[in-house]
Amino acid sequence: MPRERIIGLAVSHGFAYYRDILRAIVSWAEIRPHWSFVFLNPVFDRNTREALKHVDAAVVAIDSRESYDALPKGIVAVDVSDDVPDIPGPRVTNDNAVVGQLAARHFLQRGLRSFGYVGQSRYRFSIERECALRSTVEAAGHGLAVHNFCSDSRDLAPMRYLGCSNTDVAEWLLSLPHPSGVLSMGDSLAVEVLQLCRDVGLRVPEDIAVLGVDDDEFYCRMARPALSSVILASDAIGQRAAELIESLLGKSSKRRIQTPEILVPPVGIATRRSTDVLAIDEPDVVTAIRFIRENCHRPIDVSDVLKEVSVSRRWLERRVRDAIGITLGAEIRRVRIERAKRLLLQTKHSIADVAKHSGFTDIRHIENCFRDELGLTPTQFRRGAIGG
Repeated sequence: MPRERIIGLAVSHGFAYYRDILRAIVSWAEIRPHWSFVFLNPVFDRNTREALKHVDAAVVAIDSRESYDALPKGIVAVDVSDDVPDIPGPRVTNDNAVVGQLAARHFLQRGLRSFGYVGQSRYRFSIERECALRSTVEAAGHGLAVHNFCSDSRDLAPMRYLGCSNTDVAEWLLSLPHPSGVLSMGDSLAVEVLQLCRDVGLRVPEDIAVLGVDDDEFYCRMARPALSSVILASDAIGQRAAELIESLLGKSSKRRIQTPEILVPPVGIATRRSTDVLAIDEPDVVTAIRFIRENCHRPIDVSDVLKEVSVSRRWLERRVRDAIGITLGAEIRRVRIERAKRLLLQTKHSIADVAKHSGFTDIRHIENCFRDELGLTPTQFRRGAIGG
């Protein structure tokens, strides 16, 4: 029998993102009865530092260099936060470059040509998301307006805790060209942006399309309008963190164990009303794209789209490419894959049923499209995204 391993969990329970990670770790350990868990204060005070000396390993969320330096030497401690840069590890966290890229493509596919970012410059994840968003929209020939806060507070909402006034942010939102797509570093802050838009008479999504990060159901569902959000792979992060702990346990060292950082890409984007906009001047192009997005569950093709508009295929293809950067056929394929990804994550449908309800002709069709676009089969995508 393997000897008992006590795993300390020094992670805040106040964030849905961290709760999902912890849930995945505990679920992963269910077939390892020699693992047991103790909850520790996520604030690295003297009591936490002392408790860490009596566990075999720990999952931590490092929020400062001081917290990292407070870890006992030689402990197997895996960081699942992405707050602080230049922490030597071990760390399993989000690939924030992909978060920013996904957000940019989400806005560009809606015909938006003006972009904003609301973040907090003290956090690594916010900086990385901003930089990736900027580089992607600049590559498409556009610019990025940024409102960054500099507060030391870890509370991301409401804004008064971020060292800013609502007036400052409202004036910034009003200064943006309309329509604009605005990415918030997190869902809680995005809800504040939505409230400010209502307060100053900006329509969402017609004037400002707002996108959050985390897909926290509490914030996304209570928001008005409902908030679109980047879905972080918290389950997969939890599983990878548990696997890393298992691989590191038993390695004895007088120095802090260091391993390369593991970055886990987000799953995709949950699209809701806050970004349900097509900022396109050509009515026929809007009709064509809306037809695709509303009928992707059926086995439609370009000929079906052309029946909805009274223009030539050549004209429509050119205008669609100008508006969203891809062809009609590519848009059909993209929307189908996005629908299939949501079904794979949110239901227990078989791959055959997912294919049927996403407009693919059969299993072979969906598998070929997933391999071409993602380098994965649908089954591999499902397992990787949910830590299965």
